[in-house]
Amino acid sequence: MTDRSTQPRIATPRIRIEAPALRESAPLFSTAVQAYLVEGLGRSATDPETVHVRLAITEAITNVIRHGFADGAPGWIEVEMHCHESELVTVISDDGKRFNPRDSQHVKLPSPEELREGGYGLGILFRVMDDVEHSWSGGNRLTLRKRLNCGGEESEHRA
Repeated sequence: MTDRSTQPRIATPRIRIEAPALRESAPLFSTAVQAYLVEGLGRSATDPETVHVRLAITEAITNVIRHGFADGAPGWIEVEMHCHESELVTVISDDGKRFNPRDSQHVKLPSPEELREGGYGLGILFRVMDDVEHSWSGGNRLTLRKRLNCGGEESEHRA
């Protein structure tokens, strides 16, 4: 067994937030994601990678609210975020309608000629994140992974 007492330990925070699956909850989730990336991981709020990651996660949550609970059924969304070995891991769980984003026909971003309101969330999600996994066990579980400098002593993304 390795003696870990002599090895430096860089701990990054974890966050978990749960809220009703309502449009009114979207700003709460967006603010929590921003706070985690900036305050929790010490990333710059204006760094393009930070902005893109926040946008992708927020779009995923918005899609859950808009499509998983479109019929107005009550439900909950839970978002957990943590870093593991220079990888941001975000897990979005909900008890809405079953939906695997990889099965969708709306994954690509439309061309400029096809610009319309809505329909960009999945394209942004798959373009920004390094890995997107879906599982179902009585509810949706969407796991998003992004290689990212998660802070610590070597971080260059301090605000």
